[in-house]
Amino acid sequence: MPLKKKCSKMGCNTLVDVSLKYCKEHKDTQKQRHREYKQKRRDKEEQRFYNRKPWKDTRELVLMRDNGLCQLSLENNEIVFASMVHHIIPMKENSSRKLDPKNLISLSNGMHNYVESQYDKGEDSKEKMQEKLFEIVKNKYKK
Repeated sequence: MPLKKKCSKMGCNTLVDVSLKYCKEHKDTQKQRHREYKQKRRDKEEQRFYNRKPWKDTRELVLMRDNGLCQLSLENNEIVFASMVHHIIPMKENSSRKLDPKNLISLSNGMHNYVESQYDKGEDSKEKMQEKLFEIVKNKYKK
């Protein structure tokens, strides 16, 4: 019997194949939400960066390095699939590290929101979170 998990749409308890993110009912909703997000993104140059092959290749490399799992969730002994790759030092602060795998970490959407909330709390909170994320990534390269 194939592995199943709940649909990623909050509140939906439909079971889907582990390789899928959403059930049939919510699959189109996610596509539409992503399409709207891309259209409303203010920084067009940043959007172009995310659509280019160097980013897509680097993103795939980081997801493979992290086994497709959210690294912060693993620190909490939880297994959660990663849905994005996060820049520990944001591109706007240091564009030279935008493709540096040691500045990138795989996160779930929920953990990414948590990380961003820590960044928004202030410089001290942001620096503590960045130190934690860099430590997790550093341990990947020790093995």
